[in-house]
Amino acid sequence: MRRRESRIHKAARTAAFALLLSVSLTACQSGESQDAPGTEQTTEASDPEITSGENETEPTAGTTETVQEEETSDEAQMTQPEETTQEETDSDESETVTESSTDPAETLEPTDAPEPTQAPAPTETPAPTQAPESTEAPAPTEAPEAEGENQFLEGSLEEIMEAIYANVTSDLPMIANVEITAENAAYYLGTDEVEFEEAMASEAMIITTPYSVCLARLPEGADVEAAKEQIVQSVNPNKWICVGVEPRNVLVGSIDNMVLLVMTSEMSQEIMDAFLSLQEAGEQAEVLSQAVSPDDNGMLLYQGHAAMAPEEYNETSAIRLGEKIESIYETCLDGQTNVYYSVIPDKSFFIPNTILTTEDYFMMISTLQQTVEHAEYIPLIYELSLSDYYQTDLHWRQEELFGVVNVLGNAMGFEVEESDFSLNTLSPYRGVYASYMENAPGERMSYLVNRNTENAEVSIYEAGTYTGVYLLDQWETDVPYNLFLGGPNPLVEITNPDVDNGKELIIFGDSFMSSLAPLLTGVYEKITLIDLRFVMSAYLPELVEFNGQDVLFLYNTAVVNNSSMLK
Repeated sequence: MRRRESRIHKAARTAAFALLLSVSLTACQSGESQDAPGTEQTTEASDPEITSGENETEPTAGTTETVQEEETSDEAQMTQPEETTQEETDSDESETVTESSTDPAETLEPTDAPEPTQAPAPTETPAPTQAPESTEAPAPTEAPEAEGENQFLEGSLEEIMEAIYANVTSDLPMIANVEITAENAAYYLGTDEVEFEEAMASEAMIITTPYSVCLARLPEGADVEAAKEQIVQSVNPNKWICVGVEPRNVLVGSIDNMVLLVMTSEMSQEIMDAFLSLQEAGEQAEVLSQAVSPDDNGMLLYQGHAAMAPEEYNETSAIRLGEKIESIYETCLDGQTNVYYSVIPDKSFFIPNTILTTEDYFMMISTLQQTVEHAEYIPLIYELSLSDYYQTDLHWRQEELFGVVNVLGNAMGFEVEESDFSLNTLSPYRGVYASYMENAPGERMSYLVNRNTENAEVSIYEAGTYTGVYLLDQWETDVPYNLFLGGPNPLVEITNPDVDNGKELIIFGDSFMSSLAPLLTGVYEKITLIDLRFVMSAYLPELVEFNGQDVLFLYNTAVVNNSSMLK
């Protein structure tokens, strides 16, 4: 279309030019010969054949020829439809020229040349179609994560630790990452027997409270659960010496082959939850703790030991016991300075549990110290451990008590030599907790003998008098432990005819004192055991003559926490 318009426009210009040239020639001829008729001049000017032999017409012929050559050239270049259009245009141009030359009058008075046909306004060339904005190539579709995989584990230990902390809302201490190697693994993980590809500890830079978070990547195919068990049983929650964490705050969890150990005072569970929240696939593994929860029977089962789960710390009960001690002092011991008291940690204290914690134990002791004014406290906790107790019973082993005896002797002014005793053993022994245990072990029950234990005379209230502190006939009963002085009784008196030093001892206590007292028979002429669970304290002056004896109040934490049982 644009090409056709260009041809029309060009033809129009040619016609206009020819017309103007014709008018100009006519005017010139008119000036040279006034007698020549206008018609002939016009005809001569417009007919190339008539004027072809005259000099005046040569320019016209040349011009016309040029126009025709241009038209012919243009026509030759056009397509067939365009040639038809061009012929029509040429015909129009010829008609226009002829009309201008046939009227002599119009030629004598040249009319204004018709306004040249304006070339049609060129159609604006449309802006080139803009290339469509290149759309960003879509990101290649990521291959779907393989089912059962946790992609975050592919990151470095530092990146995983940062991801854990990103989910912790509590304020974290200033921490630094330390590489765990074969040389320091025992300090951080509690054992160097767990194989790992790499491991890192996140430790507090300034120790105000205990804080340790350890991350270990185990080899592919490793027994993760066995490794966790090894760590939770081996790690020392008191590795900082002066401070430590409760066993319930020692947690070991895992995702695939990544194991996390957390030991903090207050944030252990939150940090472990933050770690587990990163798990993308698979079933969540069990989180192990040094703290043991009671089973359906209310028992704590731990490393082959069984213990009754303790009750929560009862401050009122501790105060009541302190007041009981003060009451007896005022009634029977007024003015004496050789009065002492100790608390025997229940076996459950050494089984990390979720109920009665180390903190609770020390709060119990603190409460007693604030309540008891006229007796000296002797701590025993540092001389005992779980192995000092029977596996199937609540009581301590007599053969393991020399540490306790030495601590008591240092405070009370006596000394006992372990070498003075011989060890006798009975087996198998199954205590009161055996029925709660699956495949309860048959233990050995040992009792220590020497001349003093064999010669001592034992008087049991309303049960008679015996020679020797061990009643071996009790071994065949349902409670073999009762071979120690016959078991719980309101009043037991032990007299040693081979000791003549004027020293006597009164012990207020529970069944634990029955296995301790025989070890002291070489120190005192007379030892009196009083169990206030079975005798009213108001009746004491009627049963016992108080005359300045050494006095020891010795109770298990279970009694301290339930002191209302004391009469």
